[in-house]
Amino acid sequence: MSDDERPSVEPNVVEYCKVCSFPFEYCMYAPSFAKCKATYMKSDPEKLKLMLHKPDASVEELIESLGDISVEDSAGDNKGGDSAENAGASSSSKPKKGKNAPAVLIGQSKRNKRKAITHVKGLHLFGVKLSEAAKLFKKQFAASAAVVKAPDGSEAIDIQGDVKYDVVELIRGQEKWGIPFSSMYFLEDANKR
Repeated sequence: MSDDERPSVEPNVVEYCKVCSFPFEYCMYAPSFAKCKATYMKSDPEKLKLMLHKPDASVEELIESLGDISVEDSAGDNKGGDSAENAGASSSSKPKKGKNAPAVLIGQSKRNKRKAITHVKGLHLFGVKLSEAAKLFKKQFAASAAVVKAPDGSEAIDIQGDVKYDVVELIRGQEKWGIPFSSMYFLEDANKR
């Protein structure tokens, strides 16, 4: 076949949602899907058809199926923060900040080429004895775990190996420690501890 006989293929043009910045076909997976629906129900119902994967539906059918959404509540900027949805999201999803908010910090540093050490700091803030926690980590991960002094003067537990995700699950499973999931954080660069 020569170049003239081949069918020409045009590139796909992908349009993105201005609310969540996802392609319209994937808006339903965005955390702000309700806001996306409310915004495009008013301004561009054709894009709403793409979002809901109903290209043949009429605008009236779409509005009937989305009857529980009010355009005024979700489409605004909500800079005042007085909507119930914003108040609930801000209090539950954002951790407490300040000096009195205890947190467990989990980080990792590299030893040699493929060797790693996982660091766990802040367990003592929840009343956990670090020696008992290190003993539990040793048994669970079949690896060396020791209580060490960090350069900042606090004590931490070093575990041999890349077990940072497993540590989170193990800490969550220890109900007697009472450490909420919302107070566990991963450190980006733990080389400096």
